[in-house]
Amino acid sequence: MADLLNTVTSAIDSLGGGSIPILIAIAAACIAFALFGYQIFRILLGVVGAFLGVWGGIFICNLFEINNLIAKVVICIILAIVVAVLMLGIYKLALFLSGMAAGAMLGSFVNGLVVAAGYEMFAEMPMNLIIPIVLGIIIGILHVVLFRILFIIETSIGGMVAAMYIIMVMICGLANLWVPLAVGVVLGIGACVFQFTFGKKDTD
Repeated sequence: MADLLNTVTSAIDSLGGGSIPILIAIAAACIAFALFGYQIFRILLGVVGAFLGVWGGIFICNLFEINNLIAKVVICIILAIVVAVLMLGIYKLALFLSGMAAGAMLGSFVNGLVVAAGYEMFAEMPMNLIIPIVLGIIIGILHVVLFRILFIIETSIGGMVAAMYIIMVMICGLANLWVPLAVGVVLGIGACVFQFTFGKKDTD
């Protein structure tokens, strides 16, 4: 996950002066997901599918040491389209995969905190995959069983934490990861209340 964040940051930084507006736009999108995630569930499924496809593409390229930029982009685009279509077409599997993606992202963040706490064994492959995989599977299963409740909690807290990370760390340069996590969780609880209060009972 750290490699992915570094790749995204480097790509945005390469745009020079236009990087801040892009980061602000991404943060705004995260806040929108936090407030309206359940209402735009089907769109979000496609987005999550595309993200998983890109993540899988990066993993495959790293696994097989594919260094050609064009090849990397093509692989990521193809996998993003394929996984997004599959997630929209296979509903129950999509629920599991979207939950697993949320769990894996949370696990990656937790893994980073574990490494920062001094457990450097979790910084290298394959140890850095254990926490994301375990949390991904657990949340994926719970996602199918307790979909609406967990989905609202995930989009609310996850969206706010991501937004605070972008604003505080990537834009303002804050080094302490606990601050955006704490602020994001507090704001995410408020977003949860908003979604449960004003959100529709179903997406159909």
